[in-house]
Parts: sequence; C-alpha cells; structure tokens
Amino acid sequence: MAIYKFIDNKDVKSFCDGHMLFRKSKYFRELEEDDKIGRTDKFDGTFMSKRYETINGGKIKFNIVPDRNNYYVLCATHQLCLKNLQKLRKMGETIIVIEDEVSFINKIRKTATDNYQNIIDGDVFYYNDNLEDEMQVMNFITQGLEYYSFLKQGDFAWQKEYGFVLTTEIENNRNETIWLDIGNIEDIAKAYTFDEIKEKLI
Repeated sequence: MAIYKFIDNKDVKSFCDGHMLFRKSKYFRELEEDDKIGRTDKFDGTFMSKRYETINGGKIKFNIVPDRNNYYVLCATHQLCLKNLQKLRKMGETIIVIEDEVSFINKIRKTATDNYQNIIDGDVFYYNDNLEDEMQVMNFITQGLEYYSFLKQGDFAWQKEYGFVLTTEIENNRNETIWLDIGNIEDIAKAYTFDEIKEKLI
C-alpha cells in the first residue's frame, strides 16, 4: 500500500529531498477550524463525547484534551479513491505518491530515533459516539499522551490519515515545528498533479 502526501507546489522539492516538517498538534486543530479549506474538526487529536446525560435527561458533552507541549505530528493519507480525492485536494494541489511505504516509514523511524526521544506511527482511529468506540479510545490513549494525535471523529474518516508523532526530550518546547531530514526519497516517491492522480483512479 502506498502513502499519499497532499502538498503545496512550492514545497514539493523540499519534501522529495527528504525534509519532513513536523508541527505541534495545536496547529492542526487550528487548521481544521479554518472553513476556507473545508475542514472543521476542532477536536482533532482529542476525545469528544456527547453520549452521556444526567439522571434528569440533561445532555452532557465533554472533551478530553491532553496536556502536551513536546509532541510533533506529520500527517499523510493511507488510502486514496475518487470518493475522497476531491476533498483531499484542499490540502494541497500536488500529490506525492510514496510507493515504497515500508522504506519511507523506516527512514522516518530511524532518523527520529537517532535524534529524538521517541516516535510512533500508525493509522488514525476514527471514532463514533458509541460505547464500543469509546472503549477502544480509552485502551488506545492509556498507552501515552502522544496517542491522542491518532484520534479523530468518525465524520472525518474519509481522510484515511496515517500519522507520525515525534516526542522531544524538552518539556514545554516553544518551537512550533521540527524538521526531520531523512534523505532524498525520489527513488521511492513521485509527484503527480490532481488530474494525473484522478486519471489513475478512474
């Protein structure tokens, strides 16, 4: 399976040269709230439930937000089809198709491990407001605060995200971004326009 990265044209060369940009989770929550790009998940990387109520029937909504300042995230897409292509287009006009998924993941893991405290990666878990999903969420996040970055509400399952979460040794790190240089990836990745990808999917 390939990994797909939607990216602005100006950033294509940097990405293919192996310069991976990680951002703090709050950047993605603020971005999700920007209606200009058609995404409104202000609960990205948190857990939100409206399933509970008081004994008198009053609705209770709660949102669990982790207290974390030293986690940095890189997101991509793990599954592409015509159904979600048009929506994903709003994330960038150029699509980098990383054909050798295993090599790409290993490059990031090795570089991160050599330079930082920890890195985890995996598919995002899209949860719905039911007991079964809530139990899975709780089992998931008890592994560590960094696992919150893999949570999104079920309405956004069309994004099919794959994430990397980098942990630094510096608590309350004020840097908003971290660049990870994994080396040139042009041998395992290729840039396509939206129309070129669309043709491949038809």
